[in-house]
Amino acid sequence: MKEIDSYDNANINGFSNFIEDNILSLNKKKREYIVTLYNLDSNEKYGDFMVLSNIIRDNISNELSLEKLQKYQKKMCSKQEKIFTEEEKINVNKKAVRELLDIMIEIYDNDSSINNTVDELHKNILKFLKEKNYNYLPNDKGIRSIIREKITYDSFRDYLIFLGKEALFKGCIDTKMKYGSIQLKRALREAEETGDISSFTNVNGSRSELGIILPKELLKEIVKRDFEDQIVNL
Repeated sequence: MKEIDSYDNANINGFSNFIEDNILSLNKKKREYIVTLYNLDSNEKYGDFMVLSNIIRDNISNELSLEKLQKYQKKMCSKQEKIFTEEEKINVNKKAVRELLDIMIEIYDNDSSINNTVDELHKNILKFLKEKNYNYLPNDKGIRSIIREKITYDSFRDYLIFLGKEALFKGCIDTKMKYGSIQLKRALREAEETGDISSFTNVNGSRSELGIILPKELLKEIVKRDFEDQIVNL
């Protein structure tokens, strides 16, 4: 390591080399390494970091023109958008909606006036989806504000159905593996006609998960629309 007073001899080229060696070389490294090393705990920070690193390099080497800076700014915006892949967005939103369901169940569980927590959850969700009235949702723990401002009505409905389809698909696989095609066909028919899911197996908790996520009306709608061909071909 250099002696303290040796830094008096540092020049702009040395600093430029430092940037080159310690920052710009990161372009060759995997994203996971950079995120961990610099504690970049969001995609936005990662995008900013990588673009700003290049701005520093070009500025030090006198290669940063106004036109180039404007291009970097545009690149920063587009980079932030591209960092979140479509799959990542879906997974984040699915997780958020699923966690909100658990929070609402917990709220209803603590209300002694409610006899069936899941029925109450489904009843209020259906009213909310039909009327777009947030007052049907519990106001505890900021539920209404989170859905209105962070998720939105349309996204909540879309991801609730998305989660329901996943749970139904998993229930179909588990039921067919455990009991065979005849039992699965029966389970889907009952779900389509009455919303009853008792003929699905609960191996791996698949039936319980399906029962929490989807109100019967939505379940019947999804089976009829998206699983009818599967029923016919079983």
